[in-house]
Amino acid sequence: MATGQSDAVPVPAPTPKVPDGVRKQAEDAIKQDLGNLETVAFRVVQVKEAAAVRHGPFAEAIDGPVSVVCGQYSPRDRTGRDGGYAWFFVAIKRGHVLWTADDVSAGSDEAFYSCKGAGLADQSADTGAF
Repeated sequence: MATGQSDAVPVPAPTPKVPDGVRKQAEDAIKQDLGNLETVAFRVVQVKEAAAVRHGPFAEAIDGPVSVVCGQYSPRDRTGRDGGYAWFFVAIKRGHVLWTADDVSAGSDEAFYSCKGAGLADQSADTGAF
């Protein structure tokens, strides 16, 4: 007589591991977007491995794993003085940068809201734009 139950025990899927070097690759991509400034300071940088990402609310989802890197950056002048912080967002799949966004170049809060949507920006965080 079968009870409808099996001996199988559900095992949760392993959490995807963020590849080594993703943070540096993202920071280098942002530096390149900024015109290779002499120095750029980064803070609150967080990395997450996502099952899928979407570049905008109406775009098709890109299947992952995709590394999502979020944080803030500030260009520094020759004296080391920073000009304030702005948010950045980078999506990387298999070692290739899919896209970058930063709130100064875009003239919007795209990077901040992308980071917030990925759960990598505090709900009360200031957009920090220059």
